[in-house]
This record gives sequence, C-alpha cells and structure tokens, in this order.
Amino acid sequence: MDSRLEKLFEIIGCVSVSRTLIHSLVYLLEFKYGFDIGYRDCSWKNTVYGLYCEDIERDLEALEKRGVIVIDRNGFIRVNRGYRQEVISQDEAYSILKEAVKHYIINFYKTL
Repeated sequence: MDSRLEKLFEIIGCVSVSRTLIHSLVYLLEFKYGFDIGYRDCSWKNTVYGLYCEDIERDLEALEKRGVIVIDRNGFIRVNRGYRQEVISQDEAYSILKEAVKHYIINFYKTL
C-alpha cells in the first residue's frame, strides 16, 4: 500500500466512521492538526453531507477492493478482522470526531 492509503487505513482503524465523515476527519487532521496524510492538494468541496475530496473516495474504493475495509450499505466503514491497527487512543479519536462534526455543522450553516 502506498503511504497515503496506509494513513487513511490507520484513521479508519481507530474509529468506526461513515463514508461521509471520513472526509471531514481527514480534512481536520490535515489542516487543523497539521498531519500530512497526503490530501492537502485535493480539491475540497463543501456538500450537504460535509466536506468532500474525490481522492479520498478513490482511495476508499481501492482499500475496499483489496479487502482491507468493508463499507456497508449505510456507508459505515470498518476494517476487516486481522487488519486493525491501533494508532491513536479511543479518547483522541472521539475528540477528533467531535471536532469534525463541529466543523461540518459550522460549514453547513455557512452555505445556507
């Protein structure tokens, strides 16, 4: 796996997230927390569902095709058993998740 896919996989392995929320999490990690995940040059878009990056969507599909992750019909992503890796604590993951939701809500209301 290339570096960007590995980093995306590590984020997914920390917390169960929806397909739409992973975009906001990656954005926050890149731009608020300064982690270089590999999506800074992505063309970020605000949608009704939150932030969106086509590169992330392609990478999610690549991870799913390799059998590393499973995306259920409701859009929730989980790591296949045997692939899970702990990268950050659950408290840190929930803190980032909370910040991503807050960021999404603020950006959503700005578009109204």
